[in-house]
Amino acid sequence: ALRHRSYIVLVLSTAVLSGAQSGWQGCLQGILGPGPSRPGLASQAVAWIGFGNGVAINAASLLAGAAMDRYPRRLKLGIVFGLGICVFATAAFTLQLPCSLLPAGAAPPLP
Repeated sequence: ALRHRSYIVLVLSTAVLSGAQSGWQGCLQGILGPGPSRPGLASQAVAWIGFGNGVAINAASLLAGAAMDRYPRRLKLGIVFGLGICVFATAAFTLQLPCSLLPAGAAPPLP
């Protein structure tokens, strides 16, 4: 596996995305909680979102491991598929957040 440059790049990009998602988890309170000029979510709601995120990550890891054990010759396809789902989920979450670059009221408020 170390002789194939594309495999190494794929594993490193997956590690970077995983690290970014771990970073998001630590910032959820600051991102979703109350702040200047926005009501935000209650701290208990943010805690449940973080808990759900952690459970989803661990469950997906177990399912991915089981799938990779079942199809050992398809590791690259499994990594690309999982990476695509992670990118989609991260983008969907990020695009729902209010942005300071938009004029006030342009972004829909958080529920």
